[in-house]
Amino acid sequence: MSDTEKAKDKEKKRWHSHLPAILTTLIAVAGTVTTIYVNLRNDRRAEDRASLLLQAQQLANQEKLEAREDRAAASSHQQLYLSLDRIVVENDGAAGTANWRFAVEAGGYPLFVFAREKMTDREGRNVAIPEQPMGAVLNLDRGESVAITIRGWREGWFRRGDEPLVSGQARLTFGGTLEPIRVGSENPKDGRFLFLLSVAPVRK
Repeated sequence: MSDTEKAKDKEKKRWHSHLPAILTTLIAVAGTVTTIYVNLRNDRRAEDRASLLLQAQQLANQEKLEAREDRAAASSHQQLYLSLDRIVVENDGAAGTANWRFAVEAGGYPLFVFAREKMTDREGRNVAIPEQPMGAVLNLDRGESVAITIRGWREGWFRRGDEPLVSGQARLTFGGTLEPIRVGSENPKDGRFLFLLSVAPVRK
C-alpha cells in the first residue's frame, strides 16, 4: 500500500471514530429543542387555562351580581293577588232574604264589583261563597300598605248616586297581611257581614 493510500485510510478511520460523538451531540440538541417546545406549549396551555378560568370566574361573579340586583328589586316591590274567599252573613238586613251588591276598592280605586241574591243570616245557610273567582292584582312597594274598602247596597235601596248602606275597611300590608273585613253600619239592622279575602304573591 502506497503512502498516499495509507494517509486516506487513516483519515477515514479518524472521521468514523468521531461519528458516535457527533450523533450523540445531535441527539442531545434535538432533545433540548423538543424540551423547549414542550415547555413553551405547556406554558401556553397553562396561560389559556388560566385565561378561561378567569373568564368563567368573571361570568359567575356577574351572574351573582345580577341575581342579587334582581332579588333586591324583587324585595322592594311586591305583586299581590287579592281574591274573595267567602262572606259570613251576620245580619242580612231584611225580614227574609235580601239581594246585595258589593264593591271592593283599594286605596279608593275600584277592584271588582259583584251582586249576590238571596243572602240570609239563617244558621247553616249564612256563608256565601263566590259563584266564580273574583280578584285583582295589587302592586306594593316595601313599607307601603293600602286600604281595602268594601261597600254594600241592598237592592231596592241602591240607586245611582246613593251612598252605600254598609261599609268596612282593613289595611293590606306589603307582606300580604290582611285581617277579615267587617262590613256594616251604625245600625246593625241595616246589614252586617264578615268578608274573608285571600292574599297571595304573584308568581313570575
